[in-house]
Amino acid sequence: MEERKEVVFRFPWDSREPGCRLSGVLRLRGEACPDFEMCFSSQDDHHHAKTDAGGRFEAAGVPPGPCEVDLGNAEIVIQVPARAAWSVDLELPRHEIRGRVLDALTRRPLAGVQVDLECPDHGGYLGSTKTGPEGRFRASSSLECNGADPLDMKTTLRFLGATRNVTGSRYVLETPSRRILVDCGLFQEREFRHRNFQPFPARPQDLDAVLLTHAHLDHVGYLPALVGAGYAGPVHATAASAAIAGIVLLDAGRIQEEDAERKKKRHRREKRKGSRPVRPLYTEADAEACIPRFRPLSLGEPLALGPGLTATFHEAGHILGSSMILFEIEQKGERRRLLFSGDVGRWDKPILEDPTLFETADYVVMESTYGDRLHEDVGGVKAGIAGAVQRACREGGNVVVPTFAVERAHEILYVLNRLRMEGRIPPVPVYLDSPMAVRVTEVFRLCEDLFDAEMRRLVNEGKSPFAFPGLHMTANREDSKAINRARGTSVILAGSGMCTGGRIKHHLVHNIEKPGSVVLFTGYQARGTLGRELVEGAEAVRIFGKHRKVKARVEQVQGFSGHADQAELFRWISHLETAPRHVFITHGEPEAGLRFADLLRERLGWSVSVPAYLDRATLA
Repeated sequence: MEERKEVVFRFPWDSREPGCRLSGVLRLRGEACPDFEMCFSSQDDHHHAKTDAGGRFEAAGVPPGPCEVDLGNAEIVIQVPARAAWSVDLELPRHEIRGRVLDALTRRPLAGVQVDLECPDHGGYLGSTKTGPEGRFRASSSLECNGADPLDMKTTLRFLGATRNVTGSRYVLETPSRRILVDCGLFQEREFRHRNFQPFPARPQDLDAVLLTHAHLDHVGYLPALVGAGYAGPVHATAASAAIAGIVLLDAGRIQEEDAERKKKRHRREKRKGSRPVRPLYTEADAEACIPRFRPLSLGEPLALGPGLTATFHEAGHILGSSMILFEIEQKGERRRLLFSGDVGRWDKPILEDPTLFETADYVVMESTYGDRLHEDVGGVKAGIAGAVQRACREGGNVVVPTFAVERAHEILYVLNRLRMEGRIPPVPVYLDSPMAVRVTEVFRLCEDLFDAEMRRLVNEGKSPFAFPGLHMTANREDSKAINRARGTSVILAGSGMCTGGRIKHHLVHNIEKPGSVVLFTGYQARGTLGRELVEGAEAVRIFGKHRKVKARVEQVQGFSGHADQAELFRWISHLETAPRHVFITHGEPEAGLRFADLLRERLGWSVSVPAYLDRATLA
């Protein structure tokens, strides 16, 4: 059998620790191995090296200490620093693997270390073992990397994002026949944004398809970078999600270019350099290049992805076109159902149909954004918005609403239209200052079949919330600037919803220091965002490189969320008639995810876990 020219070591801790270096010699059956491609991967970074003519290698930014590896009948010795919790993955061509794991500094054997074995040529997971008291492990398998029987390969799920945090949704499903990426999102929390600029943890060229649950940036925003890194397959999504994703990605590419250029100018002006080169993750042209890969489909339409593997998209009720994805995996005559919740919407929410309920699933990957809290009722939402508008009118300020261009902006327009018709707010000008939201509005008008009965009735009666008197949709920059020269009170809706970029920052500059204005948040604010600083009561915030005092009133209406709260999440998952084999809780901050996992264990007695970044699970 032909030997593979690759060995991969993964060390899941932060390799950005200064001074880390790994060096050694790679041997196969006692002979030096020249010209081997090697990848050293930590939790947050990847480093590549190639052995020289003598089999020697060296890579910076990885754990210190020599690492001597002998493949074949000799022992594998991996020297690593002791850590509280970590594992080692080995991808090796041998029929039997044995070795031990030592502390790099003390050479003390490390017991209880998990060793995962893979056969990358078939995308399969061979199994795992743990080191014994002397740090030794031994594992054998009937599989070989070439000519393996696909029926013996395991189905695995790897968690590449939205793990004990909210953004960066990315999951790799590996079956005997295919590697599928579910969602391809951006990390938006400040502490995790550096992951967007690191090599993707799975080789993009090895992915067979990408499936998207919906078109929010934290689920689709990394796609142009993935394509730029070599992904050349299809991107499957509902027709509405495909249309909205195209708009969202083009806007994201443009904003990244503008933000990078603005930061460069500021650094030149301040005569300083940042900690890393200032460059956009991708450009508007990069985003344009990935759009032809979209393959729109309808809800309820089975999608054949490969032998024994189908996926069906179902209504999620979160945003227009959002979906839950049900995989059916057939192997050795047995069928397993793997359900991805996507972002679970809410019942009786304006505009959209309710989330789909399921009766059976063997495995569930579900979100937990609000897994530790309950929303206010809808009446409180309307009262909160009406109160903010009334106060701003009395005090001569504006109402500035940071909003997500997809769905949230349209829900707010729906409520403002209702309040105006009911006479609860004066007929003040309302500005939708988001070119992206304006373009998304056109998608709404083309997708009336996705509306609920009440929304269809309003449209048929000529009372559409997207065309009421006093509503202005600004398309260009000059119109946007003119808003801040207008006299009297205005309601200004602009993106982004967490104040991480876009026109909202300009409106905050003009209003944040005005005591009469109201900054009204209507959705979740992730840690590390400007929006989170404001809702947590910051007295001053940094916008465009300048600290500004917060004199405006900052308010938050919680019940407007497009995410199900704890009770609604429990309603959705507990509808299953039988207990799934396992539930994976993702897409939530640690407190929310862990609390919701405890709730499922306490009330249902189910098997539940909250995966960490880069964790892998085998689906039996």
